[in-house]
Amino acid sequence: MLEQTELTRIRKEAEEIELGQARGELWRKAEVLAAYKSTLAKVRAQLDAKLRVDLPARCAGQPAEVIEAAICEALDAAYAAISAP
Repeated sequence: MLEQTELTRIRKEAEEIELGQARGELWRKAEVLAAYKSTLAKVRAQLDAKLRVDLPARCAGQPAEVIEAAICEALDAAYAAISAP
């Protein structure tokens, strides 16, 4: 009897998960991780391009404060892209 109750509970939870996924309320862990990795790769590429190509060309001969501000701006943009929903 206890096994039957447990089995019924497990089936009900599985059905609720499937229904949530069908409604778009729940996501599969693998899908979330893939999207997160993709976002991180994109942000890393953009940040790398800014720090290696754009900033040196734009900040050549500028005082340290200007260079630091440009680096902070690039980092803030990267952090915003990572934390955006």
